[in-house]
Amino acid sequence: MAIDVKKYYSILGDSVINIVAFTILVGAQQLLAFPVIAKNISPDNFGMILIMMGIVNVFSVLTSNLPCVHLVSPTDYKRNSYNYLFISILLFIFLVSLILAFSIFNKTGGLTKLCFIILCQSTCFRAFITTNYQIENHFKSVVNQNVFYVIGMILGLFVCNFSSNWLILFITADFFSLLYSWRKINKVCKQYYSIKFSLKELTNYVNFITKDIISYLLNLFDRFIIYPILGGTSVSVYYSMMSVSKLFSLVLNPLSVVLFMKMSITGNEKMLILNRISLVSILFMILSSLLFIIIIPFYVKIFYPTYVASIEGVYIYVAILSGISCSLIMFKSLIIKLCPLHKLRNIYMQYMILFLVLSIVFVYKFNLIGFVIVNIVLNVFLFLVLFGVVRKVIKKEHSSTN
Repeated sequence: MAIDVKKYYSILGDSVINIVAFTILVGAQQLLAFPVIAKNISPDNFGMILIMMGIVNVFSVLTSNLPCVHLVSPTDYKRNSYNYLFISILLFIFLVSLILAFSIFNKTGGLTKLCFIILCQSTCFRAFITTNYQIENHFKSVVNQNVFYVIGMILGLFVCNFSSNWLILFITADFFSLLYSWRKINKVCKQYYSIKFSLKELTNYVNFITKDIISYLLNLFDRFIIYPILGGTSVSVYYSMMSVSKLFSLVLNPLSVVLFMKMSITGNEKMLILNRISLVSILFMILSSLLFIIIIPFYVKIFYPTYVASIEGVYIYVAILSGISCSLIMFKSLIIKLCPLHKLRNIYMQYMILFLVLSIVFVYKFNLIGFVIVNIVLNVFLFLVLFGVVRKVIKKEHSSTN
């Protein structure tokens, strides 16, 4: 991998700044917002909040990935042409969130429905602006935006003292982060105020986001699978353990984003890089799993004391799953550079079908531990399939050039 000294320091510096930005954002959510909410509402209601936030995160993928599609699938148009889809996507998200509010969440109050719809829009807008900053290497702006997010979250906690609706907390946080980025929003709106796009751009966009959409959907499906079968309490217990791995993603996600933006891979280096990525991922998987086995009980005891007794007999398996999930963050982000988008799309669609079928069967038969075991097996399977497919693609490219 050909990286000169200046580029190396640039990647290192931007990675550190991006890590700080993610630490501020995810740390505020995982160490402040969710623990406070969990202590003030019943486990069943907390499970419902997690489902809503899961849906919001899935929607945010639709807009967060939009500005960077051109990095892996350029067209004859300028980069900004991809962002002409933005208005259409926001409208689509509004309509779907409206349907969900009056179907899945029809038993919730009118204020909760309204907050859910607003939150879907505000979070998607914030995710889109964040990626625009990253594309332009303005990582310090991401830090500043997330600082305002935390300020809004703290103020939101005071607002929630006068309201039983905890979604207001996240809306207030989004509002303050977008307040910081007002000039950027103005610029983006003027630049992208169009819904013009080509079929090729739309195809590239769909192929590109499929992997992340399915990954987020799987995180959401675990709540939809566990909730109707085992109840909201099991959703809360599972989340309390898995949230530890989200803290580790504070480092891994921003690092993978910067590497994806800046890494240059030539044809002769692909197999070497694939082997190195795979080896590092396996070693990291083992070490992080052992670390999670130690950390999870202490973390749950501190931040989710209500669920301490419920994690016995399950947390070791969750620790292994967390280790695998964290190692896949880096592996998948770099694999995008090596694997054709349509192949990634097909792999993840098949993976999702297997996940849904096996998870439902194992949850009915073995409860929560069955769900975790299915996740472990399928994540290892995904790792092996991705490695095999990319290896085959590289060999085919190499043979065609000789």
